[in-house]
This record gives sequence, C-alpha cells and structure tokens, in this order.
Amino acid sequence: MRAKLEHDQALVCFQQALELEPESLDALMGMAWCYKWIDRLDRSIESMRQAYQHHPDVSVVLYNLACYYALDRNLEQALSWLGRALRMDCSLAKLIPGETDFDSLRNDPAFRHLLELSAVE
Repeated sequence: MRAKLEHDQALVCFQQALELEPESLDALMGMAWCYKWIDRLDRSIESMRQAYQHHPDVSVVLYNLACYYALDRNLEQALSWLGRALRMDCSLAKLIPGETDFDSLRNDPAFRHLLELSAVE
C-alpha cells in the first residue's frame, strides 16, 4: 500500500511538471513509470505515446512503448515498437536480456527473430 501511495504522490509531481513544460520527456516518462507500478498500463502507454508525439527521435521512448505493450500482452504493438527502437539505436539490444518487461515475449518466434536481426547489425 505504501508503494502505491508513493507512486500516486510522484504522479502528482510529474503532472505539475508537465503543466509547466507540456513536452517534458522526463515528466512523461516518469508518469508512465508510475502508472506501470499502480497497474495502469493503459495510462503508461498513453503517456509514452504523448512522449513519442513530442520526441519521435528519442529511441528510449520507442523502447519503453515496446516494454509497456509487452506488459499489456499486445505482441503486435510490442514487436513493432521494439523493432523501430532497435533500428534507431541497435545498442538498445543489450538491454533486452535483463528486461523483465519482455518476459511474456521471450518464447515468441517473432521476438527471437527480431533479436537475431539486431545482433547482426
């Protein structure tokens, strides 16, 4: 219960920061992270899509979208965003083995294929 309260309080701070700077990548990513921990993946995804609108050239935004879609068990969207993120920055591939957000995808052939392709680049 305490952790949820802390995330709720952090969300208020991030929302205030976003009001001051509507395109703040830090605020949007922070909000998405907090929403993840209070089981609101829909809001995590919404925050990261907003971040993507303002920062389409930041690879970690695409990577995080892939993470949240994977947690939401939306395979198609997760693979799409992950593929785009890896094409933008192949060094992100080194994060994937330790990324528990992708655990639901690890046995998927399309996910493995994507990892193989990123290892070649």
